[in-house]
Amino acid sequence: MSKKTNRSDNNFKKAVNELLGYPVDEDLDAEVFETEGPQFFDMSDDDEDEETTYSTASSAAPYQSVEAAASAAAPDPIPEPVQQERTPYVTESTVAADMEIMGNVSSSSNMTISGRIIGNVVCGGSVLIGGEVDGDISAAEMEIWGSVSGNITVAGKVTICNGAQVKGDIIAHEVITDGTSEGDIKVEGKVVFQTSSVIMGNVYAKTFEMSAGTKIKGLVKTYD
Repeated sequence: MSKKTNRSDNNFKKAVNELLGYPVDEDLDAEVFETEGPQFFDMSDDDEDEETTYSTASSAAPYQSVEAAASAAAPDPIPEPVQQERTPYVTESTVAADMEIMGNVSSSSNMTISGRIIGNVVCGGSVLIGGEVDGDISAAEMEIWGSVSGNITVAGKVTICNGAQVKGDIIAHEVITDGTSEGDIKVEGKVVFQTSSVIMGNVYAKTFEMSAGTKIKGLVKTYD
């Protein structure tokens, strides 16, 4: 038997042992002995427990079901947007003093008319008129400082301020006037005539309240 150092053979042996799952002998880097003729290596192992240990050690990852693996790999669900109630930001409709509208106007909010509207006005809230309206008006309540040429229908109270003018019939639950009205007034409740009020038309109401200086050209009639 001759003695020589052959690192390439040692590396080959280490690679074979690693590939087959056997422990690698660290002493293979040391000097080895060769015999004449081919060399054979016994890869068998009488210890079955060690073989089992090596085989189980090669599968280090724990078992996972397909569903668990898919769940772990799936991205987090995107949260649904929270639906919020929209708060109406328009609480009043305004027709500015420099505006003129030709056509009918409808609004569910309160209205302030400082300009001019040539057309009918339908409002679900109260209407404040400082400008002019040439058309019929329907609203919940109304206060007039300007002029209206058209019929007025109001569920609540109509106030005609000093200097205001109305040319048309008025139907309301209550009327307080200190201006000029040309047309019939039909009221379910009370009519109040203040000092500067001028009425040219018939007035129908359950009760009247009249101040000195009121001028009425027409019939004044009460009903039950």
